[in-house]
Amino acid sequence: MGAIIILFCLVCVSSADVFADILRTPGVAGMPFLKIGLSARPQGIAETFTSLGDDVSSIEYNPAGIGRASKNELQIAHVVWFEDVTLHGLFFAHRLGKSVFGLAASMLQAQDRVRTLVQVNDTSAEVRETETINLNDSAFSMVYSAYISEGVYLGFSAKYLNEKLYSMNNYALAGDVGILYFSEATRSSYGFSIQNAGSAIGGDVLPATARLGFGTHSDGYNFGLDIIQRIDSKIKVSMGLEMFFSKMFVFRGGVFYQQAFNFTGGLGIGLAEKNPAVWLDYAYLPNADFGTAHRISLLFKF
Repeated sequence: MGAIIILFCLVCVSSADVFADILRTPGVAGMPFLKIGLSARPQGIAETFTSLGDDVSSIEYNPAGIGRASKNELQIAHVVWFEDVTLHGLFFAHRLGKSVFGLAASMLQAQDRVRTLVQVNDTSAEVRETETINLNDSAFSMVYSAYISEGVYLGFSAKYLNEKLYSMNNYALAGDVGILYFSEATRSSYGFSIQNAGSAIGGDVLPATARLGFGTHSDGYNFGLDIIQRIDSKIKVSMGLEMFFSKMFVFRGGVFYQQAFNFTGGLGIGLAEKNPAVWLDYAYLPNADFGTAHRISLLFKF
């Protein structure tokens, strides 16, 4: 037990040291799409998923977490975000012995805009519609997580990123690394991950992120605390709670602080218990500046 905790701390410290220069980079990062979580379950608990993750949704927060998935999993996610922006995600995890392989694809789409051109001369002005402006971001990931020993999981992911805006079409490569320790004796978990470490995209650095999390588990609830530091924003602290009212119904709530307090909520409903098990998850995220965002996920376990 003591050796595992020491190993966990050493990995966290060494990883943080390697990426310290990245995380201190000033300015605003490119491809903000990577900061938006798609899966409804983590969003319902304010993204407190670095240590609580035990299903395919972990791909978005700590790749080590998919190692705790008990079965093969397929998840479809849909986000109705602010204004006319929508996001879609497809996540898959396949267990093979003590290892789990994963694939993920996510996309952000905004309604196309028509560019207008105004020409003015001495006597008149002419307004003409010209090209259509497109905005699409996408990310494709390959993920691997392995059970090492005594509750320790290590995870890695490789990402291919694409950003399209008007006539620009930019590409980048990035990766995530994470570690998770789950203690059966104390029913507690600890997680650490580094996300979006990679090449620049369109001259901008990627939104590299460090996450540190603690969780406690019981038959009736899961509770977690995460500390999140992104390259271009202030530190964020989040707490989340899952309450199991039955095997087929879960209530979720979360709160996070980043310059101001924000609250999230969600539900999980089991539609089928086996062959395959099917869960429908929903998350509600109010925002004073942009409006409300809704997330819906459908998870199959087989």
